[in-house]
Amino acid sequence: MRRRGAVAAVVLVVLGGLAAGCSDLRPPRVPTASSTAPAPEPSLPSTADAFREARTFALSAGSAHLVGTLGAGRSTVRVDLEGSASAANERLVRRAPGRGVAVVLVVGDGHWLAGDAAFWRTRTRSAAAVTARVGRWLPVSAAQASAVGPERVRDVLATVFSAPSVAALEGVPDPVVATEVDGRPAWLLGSEARGARVWVAADSGGEVLRIAVSGERALDLVASGWERARTWSAPAAGEVPDLG
Repeated sequence: MRRRGAVAAVVLVVLGGLAAGCSDLRPPRVPTASSTAPAPEPSLPSTADAFREARTFALSAGSAHLVGTLGAGRSTVRVDLEGSASAANERLVRRAPGRGVAVVLVVGDGHWLAGDAAFWRTRTRSAAAVTARVGRWLPVSAAQASAVGPERVRDVLATVFSAPSVAALEGVPDPVVATEVDGRPAWLLGSEARGARVWVAADSGGEVLRIAVSGERALDLVASGWERARTWSAPAAGEVPDLG
């Protein structure tokens, strides 16, 4: 009897110790769901919708600055065109292979030409006449100015957006591609495989940043200065033209 009592006492002590140890254990922490869900990624517009917005923006702008190339290969012409869409105030710097640099200035009803020696040699065979014209503005008629530099802001933009490969973007349902242009968030419409690419500032109402077209109507133009293009003045007497 004494031995049984002793064993029972030991069992009670062990069980008591286990119970005391268990009382110090804490239940595992269950993570609670956050009450604020992450903001959903904004959806990108379709290429068709973004294209229509870009076309409306470009063709309704009162002024712009376009810099880049027109044509391809040996026929590539580099242009720097800035001014009003009405063509009443514009300056065009035109560099053509083998034809030098020409500048066409339009201010109201006035038209002027300037250029380097290579350009003036395409207009006259007289070496003396070339020398006399380099470094000065020459008043010309509207027809003469257009014969040298036919590009005008509104005309260039209208031609670009009516090019088949560019106009075809209006029928593309795929979303635009998010990208950047000089560090600025942008959307890319089209692709090189389609023959036309249009970069538009993201969420800007259609502000066009660049247009590149390959093929028959090849061009690559960077656009800026929308509604903020420089206003040009008629050349002063003796003013030396800037061919830059």
